[in-house]
Amino acid sequence: MTGPDDLALLVDRYLDGDLPKEERNRLAQDPELARRFMSELRFQGRVGGLLRQDGRELLGHVEDALALGTSTGLADRVLARLQPRRHQIHWWRWLAGSALAAGLAAAVMINLGGSSGVIAAVADGVNVPSERVNLKFGALLTLGVNQEAQVAFTDGTRMDLGATSAMRLSGIDQAGARISLENGSLSAEVSKQPTGSHFQVATKEALLTVLGTKFTATKMPWGTRVEVSEGVVRTRRQTDGQEVEVGAGSRVDVGPGRFALQPIRPPAPSDALILEPLADSVVVGGKYGDENRGLRSSHVVTSPRTKADELRDYYLTFDLTQVTQAPTRAELRLHLTLLRRDGLKLHLARIHQPWAETSITWNNRPPRGDLVADWTPDQGDTVIDLTTVVKAGLGGHVSLCLFIDEREKPDAIVGFHTREASPLLRPHLVLIPAKD
Repeated sequence: MTGPDDLALLVDRYLDGDLPKEERNRLAQDPELARRFMSELRFQGRVGGLLRQDGRELLGHVEDALALGTSTGLADRVLARLQPRRHQIHWWRWLAGSALAAGLAAAVMINLGGSSGVIAAVADGVNVPSERVNLKFGALLTLGVNQEAQVAFTDGTRMDLGATSAMRLSGIDQAGARISLENGSLSAEVSKQPTGSHFQVATKEALLTVLGTKFTATKMPWGTRVEVSEGVVRTRRQTDGQEVEVGAGSRVDVGPGRFALQPIRPPAPSDALILEPLADSVVVGGKYGDENRGLRSSHVVTSPRTKADELRDYYLTFDLTQVTQAPTRAELRLHLTLLRRDGLKLHLARIHQPWAETSITWNNRPPRGDLVADWTPDQGDTVIDLTTVVKAGLGGHVSLCLFIDEREKPDAIVGFHTREASPLLRPHLVLIPAKD
């Protein structure tokens, strides 16, 4: 058994160019020693100056790939792909000719877009079965306005991708899974990771490192929003390396501005009455016009100027039959899940005809009535004043439709959670009582 000191000496000899032939043969004949040897190289960071781009990613998969050790057929493709930088990676010459070639071949299959074992179930509407997609390393998975996806990892980790999201599976090895979020939002429930392994999500602004938790990462106009419902996510800003640990019930916005922890939702006054919707549903136009989407945990609303198949409005109803005293103020608080552009304008209209959560569709939706509010969603958790509406509706129901201003560009999109989401994220109607 080679101890830590012997292994360090072996690595030092190799890096100095003095690795004897017998030691090379020993590495070629002992896969476990070879694995530890490669791990030590990476740990020291000494190969950082030897490998660039593809080669660096390749090395990241070698440890797992060594365990496969059956085929040597792709060894030459390693050298062929890295040939332009052969002077920087001369040590691959003897490696490709050894028993380690099997591991390298497997690593190349990963790096060239081979199977990862990670499956995405992509849903387009609610009446069509999900399409199963075997995610390939480096390939971009892009979802449309009407698409959502559930992603399953072999360790039990689950990830939900929202509409308009785009992500890459950058890699999986003994250090863990690495995800790149290009657009949109992902929510993950990460299984407990083994020692030395982490689940990571990277965006342009932030690097999230997770051991085992439930969290959401969303690309917003101002940067990346990180929200944690269970556990802790270590969040690092890419520009300056500043880090913060985001715990359960907290969030942080990572961008050029303020970098500080906040509660996921601002607390309501202690004496306030908080109502959740009695019913809510998003309705979708075009070929989805007869689909009911009343049981989704989140939704997006689109511009009236978009394509017919992407037209989306949001209906919700609150029950005020048990509210007998007029509040001094009534606030609608929605949890923002997606915002594709700063400054877009939203409207809220009264609905005066009945509708049912599990049967409303675009084609049978009731018409909008009088406008009761308009606002621009932003980083600061906008609340919508519905005091007048609630006072007029005491003892009955208040039904509303949320939609985007007709002058907004076709790609204007905003998203919110529904009453099917976890309690912390649901729409709230906050009734603040009058003071005695």
